Amino acid sequence: MTTSLDSEQHSLIDALFKVKSKMAGLILEELEGQTSGPIDSDTFIKKRIIKRFWNVVAEELTLAREHFVEEGNASNQAQSQFAEIIDWSLAEFKKMFAMSYKRIAILQEPLVSKNTPRRLIAQLLFCLGDIERFNGDLRAHHEQEPTLKHRKSEAMWNFYSRAKAIFPFEGKAYNQLALLSKLQRDRIGTVYYFARALSCQFPLQQAKESLVLYLEELKGELANLLSPTKGRRLGVEKGQAD
Repeated sequence: MTTSLDSEQHSLIDALFKVKSKMAGLILEELEGQTSGPIDSDTFIKKRIIKRFWNVVAEELTLAREHFVEEGNASNQAQSQFAEIIDWSLAEFKKMFAMSYKRIAILQEPLVSKNTPRRLIAQLLFCLGDIERFNGDLRAHHEQEPTLKHRKSEAMWNFYSRAKAIFPFEGKAYNQLALLSKLQRDRIGTVYYFARALSCQFPLQQAKESLVLYLEELKGELANLLSPTKGRRLGVEKGQAD
């Protein structure tokens, strides 16, 4: 059964690789071909070109991660395959970002929600941040370095922060920053970014459920902290310390 599942996963990953490779080639060709004028960012946004490409990449990354983390599958082959997909994805999105950024005079673009050049750049930064999340999953399996989690969180934070600065009207950037703030136990930052994810021009509705659940967690922590039992225990510890 496991062999059959592995075979199916490999087939799916191979098929997705062919699709994403063709899509990447077409996108880069489109970006390179527009040498006579500005990038047609309106078309990129309206046709959801980057998002559709990312959906294929994310599906392949998810399948490779599932195969890698399965019990008994954390082999060199599975690890190598997952790493190759991550490296390819990072390289392609970085090429697209560099090409787009070079063609768009970002500082001259008005900071308004209808500005599609800014939104295009931000979408590429979202994707780079998400790929770093998969990269962190890979490294966490075979490295025990204490600062690793911090370094990967920092890489993700930088990409999402840059996306937010360039196009501060997209809820996803704030949502991802909220999730990273939660990992770092920054309670104020977590609540703030979830709230911003819901109140911007293009809100991310799933942030509402995340915010409600997080506030419930905080409520439970506070109730536990203020409980009589907790208070008595803290009093005893203080008396012993005195």
